[in-house]
Amino acid sequence: MKKLVSIFLAFAMIFALVACNGGTANDGATPTPSDATPTEAEQVDYTEGGKYMNIPGSNGNDAWKLPAYTFPKNTVEIMSHIDQSQGYTENIDKFKAFRDGYQLKVEANVVAAADAITKYMAACMSNDAPDIFQNSFQPSLVNKGYAQAWDEYIDFSIGLWDDLRDSVEMLRFKDKIYSVQSNHARWDNALFYNVELFDELGLKTPTEYYEEGNWTWDTMRELAMQATIDENGDGMPEVYGIAWTTGVQFVYSTGTSVTALDSSSELGAVNNTLSSDVARAITFCTDLLTTDNCAISEGDLRADFAAGKIAMYSPYAYWYCFSWGDMMREGKLALVPFPKDPEADKYYVMEFFGAYYLGPNCENPQGAAAWVQSLIYDSLNKAEFEDVEKTDEERLEEGGVTKAISDMITDMMYSEDKTPILYTDEMFRVTDYYGDLWFMPQTGEPWSAIAEYLSPMIDEKLQIAMEG
Repeated sequence: MKKLVSIFLAFAMIFALVACNGGTANDGATPTPSDATPTEAEQVDYTEGGKYMNIPGSNGNDAWKLPAYTFPKNTVEIMSHIDQSQGYTENIDKFKAFRDGYQLKVEANVVAAADAITKYMAACMSNDAPDIFQNSFQPSLVNKGYAQAWDEYIDFSIGLWDDLRDSVEMLRFKDKIYSVQSNHARWDNALFYNVELFDELGLKTPTEYYEEGNWTWDTMRELAMQATIDENGDGMPEVYGIAWTTGVQFVYSTGTSVTALDSSSELGAVNNTLSSDVARAITFCTDLLTTDNCAISEGDLRADFAAGKIAMYSPYAYWYCFSWGDMMREGKLALVPFPKDPEADKYYVMEFFGAYYLGPNCENPQGAAAWVQSLIYDSLNKAEFEDVEKTDEERLEEGGVTKAISDMITDMMYSEDKTPILYTDEMFRVTDYYGDLWFMPQTGEPWSAIAEYLSPMIDEKLQIAMEG
């Protein structure tokens, strides 16, 4: 979490930036008499022959320096459903690499989410493409010429990209990078649990299993069955051991997804609906719901979890936890990553990545590249901010999460043992078949028959996603 900029560092940065522009921090001011002999401050050259900006690397790390660019204009147009100019206005409390380092401004072109693709394509056809278009990655936009590759303007080998390089490579398409982002999101792999309920039942917690390296589908199933309470034996538990909104995390934890980008295939994507990994994942989560009767996947799950009617909950959308302020405030909420598939060779997690296209023939591609990399620089630049934390109460008031929950996310979801799998369900419209994928198996229909039924339709979705 970023903190307020310290006064000392703010003045130091202002001095450095002004000096880099050929002036001094006190140009035009009346000198103050002093007995001390003024000495010129030692200047450090961070440029490496002009490759980088002459400012320190982010967070004091020389490996995280901003690359240098020459810009054809001092603005960058961003077409998005949100106002991307926010945060880049004058703000003396925060150092912003884009504004203070590159000295550029954002020109926001805000469009409704439902109209974004249409308006972007119209702008491109009118030879008036924005520098950046924010939207999830869609191969058809590349295939139709509505995006140009970032590779010419971004050197992905520099240090700023170290933590994101694997994510960038997952989106390599036609041997180029057409979509980038300043962060990778793995939050939606979180499985939350009710600490108080586990204490009352005297059960070993998911965190304990995770920390001992034994957090798998199997141990999760054991816990779910132990935490399920059906006091009157009517088959309708008062407390379910586990719940999920969709079973998508089961599939991704196998190291597979129903559809995936695949440069080696003729189409550029593959359909894995008939694979054994997808079958195993869907069969396992279906058994939890039907055979074991320890799981639930419909109803007002968020409210039931907050009311203590569910022991563990994987909500798919991490932000659901914002409605559990009382649980966070009282220390009743904890989380672990979605469990590992015991048959998988690695600990796989679902990852969301790819948000920014580079407009074809846009006016300021260099500025677009600078904007993306300045976001990374700022996100890493913790040393520029004072050691002042908001209280948990303040975080919750603002609709955030407690520091403990935030730290759990960072420590667990982004640890070195996690291997990301690119989330493609929306890219290829697999979400249109979520009802079939997650609910048809519960009717007793064998998955093999469901997969045979769905596979041709998903093939059509792939074709549409490529051709538009």
